[in-house]
Amino acid sequence: MNDGDLHVRRLASAADALPFAPLTFPTFHRTLFALGHESGPVMLGASRRGEPVGLALAIVKSDTAQLLSLAVATHARGTGIGGKLMVELESILRGEGVARMELNFTDPNATSEAWRRLLRRAGWSEPTPRMRLFTLGRGSLETVARARWMSRQEPPVDCALFPWTDLTSAEEGELRAEVGPDSWFPPVLSPFAMADPIDARLSVGLRYQGRVAGWLIAHRIAEGTVRYTSLFVRQVSGLRGAGLVLLAESIRRQLSDPGRDVAATFGIEIQNPLLAFAERRLIPHVEVVALRTSFTSGKWIEPGHAS
Repeated sequence: MNDGDLHVRRLASAADALPFAPLTFPTFHRTLFALGHESGPVMLGASRRGEPVGLALAIVKSDTAQLLSLAVATHARGTGIGGKLMVELESILRGEGVARMELNFTDPNATSEAWRRLLRRAGWSEPTPRMRLFTLGRGSLETVARARWMSRQEPPVDCALFPWTDLTSAEEGELRAEVGPDSWFPPVLSPFAMADPIDARLSVGLRYQGRVAGWLIAHRIAEGTVRYTSLFVRQVSGLRGAGLVLLAESIRRQLSDPGRDVAATFGIEIQNPLLAFAERRLIPHVEVVALRTSFTSGKWIEPGHAS
């Protein structure tokens, strides 16, 4: 697409993507540089007089595309570049058989209102709350570690905790084969949902009657900051409360190395019963460095499908 001196094109390789890397978060760089592989992302770059000024990055799973990043250089915002990237990306994905586009964004942040305006203009659904996002400082984690509920967290009967790095190849294969709409765990909470290397020290699994039934997967997202990325336990009667067991174990492991980590960030889905526990037993007693909400929105782009 050419619009005056603005040129929007699909990027075909990691070398194409390199000049646009500063426009997206470091978290997405591994995804960005997978361009050119068979299952790699779809990425568009916008340039003005040869200068990268915008990008759109999406991954496709089955017939749904997840928009990971849409960014416009600070000095070029308010000029319609974001809208042009969205229109072009939608056209490309529709042509490749994608039926639906989805995205998540956080509020409040510096661009959340811009996101809302852009989504309304592009015909996306009204954003709905998806997850509450918390960031706690180390002092708050130490307070949590002294809480009475932490000391009571022991694995249920027939359960055993294990370092996630001890997951066997057979167990990994079984879990990967489960990923899908009919899986016993949501795909977004798959232990393999993120391509980035896990934090081996803090990531913990749970076996119930000898089979993997839960996990807490952590990633180091910045120097001194750990993200508890996914926490899930299979919903069976014998595992009631096991999610807290995994959380307590990871917190204890994080605090066992004084001086290394200064913050932890995590999210809890709005419908997760653990959110009520966090808001009642955790958040009122600690200093929350940041508290945000993740919203989700989507649009059907398949011809003839009403949004």
